[in-house]
Amino acid sequence: NRFGFDDFMLYEAVEVANNIALEQAIASAESIYDVQATGAAELLAAINSAKSFLESTVPADVEKATNDLKAAILTYQYANASPAKPLDLTYKITNPTFADNTSTGWTNAGTVNYRLVEFYQKTFDMYQEISNLPAGVYRLKAQGYERPKSNDGGAAYRAKTETIYARLYAKAKDYSDVLLPFNSLYKHTYSGTGSVNGYLNTMSASETMLANTSNMSIPLKGFVSRNADGKLVIGAKSEFKQTGYWVLFDNFRLEYLGQASVEDMAKALNRRIADAQTMLSAHIQNSAIAGLNSAISFASSVLAVNPPLEADLIAAKDSVNAAIKLADTSLKAYVALQKAIDQAKQILTFLDKADEITRLENAIQVAEQAYENRDLTLTQINTATTTLNTTT
Repeated sequence: NRFGFDDFMLYEAVEVANNIALEQAIASAESIYDVQATGAAELLAAINSAKSFLESTVPADVEKATNDLKAAILTYQYANASPAKPLDLTYKITNPTFADNTSTGWTNAGTVNYRLVEFYQKTFDMYQEISNLPAGVYRLKAQGYERPKSNDGGAAYRAKTETIYARLYAKAKDYSDVLLPFNSLYKHTYSGTGSVNGYLNTMSASETMLANTSNMSIPLKGFVSRNADGKLVIGAKSEFKQTGYWVLFDNFRLEYLGQASVEDMAKALNRRIADAQTMLSAHIQNSAIAGLNSAISFASSVLAVNPPLEADLIAAKDSVNAAIKLADTSLKAYVALQKAIDQAKQILTFLDKADEITRLENAIQVAEQAYENRDLTLTQINTATTTLNTTT
């Protein structure tokens, strides 16, 4: 056996500047540039700055020029977005169409197949959090439908007695959840394979139906997010279930409609007032009720001005949010106390010594009195809970 080799050489690997990516970014910027648009001067300056690096052979300089131009493009697009010309931000949603038949990016997902999500005979809350979003107004879209019970051929739908429970929703910190009902299964007839009584009955049939993006559309629009953290939670949920209950959905899309107008902010404040009014009926402290009423009154006075002032709308929203937060803390304290009372009563059924029974009965009575007293402080409510738990 013979082996022979010769002529060894050693080369240094050299990083090459990605000028092609820079050229593509420049072409993209020039394709959207409009001298009349908001921020046109700034975008043009960014384009010219990027062009000055086209002949550069320094990788870091070219990469920075590319990234700077991309950032300028996004700023320009945000500034010019509007309801008539929305900016598509669907790319910020992880796995919006379930194209690979997985639930990647989503929490509490249902069954994923045929590039669709299904929940059958169960409650659900499937969602994901999106980050790095600009403040402003958004529109969330999806496709989906619900069948509240086993297929009845659309009898309840046609009689307008059908109740739809599933909701497409979006929520941002310090704003009310915005929800829109799903479509009824019986909105569209279907006679192909996988149909029953002339309507969809399988996931494979649904894939065919929803291939047309206008079918079973759910457009949730006009909700505001002005948070510094730039986060938004989107999803679908239902608190209902029964035999035959079937929900199916797909194709989430997110659009940015531009900065919030005073009208948008007023609508958001009205939703927050409604949340505060709902809290008034909860078992909370009288001080929390007073706080809610005060915040509602202030917010209502702001909305009574035509047109309302932006600064006042923000102040009113902050006031209502603070009142809701305090009310929620109060509610949780009473809920914890009631839970302790219920547990103590359960334990009482297992006791057989008279002195232990008497001691626990007395403790329960004191706790129940505390629960009914809406004038207690949070410290007093929490102390009542701790005392009862210690007794048990």
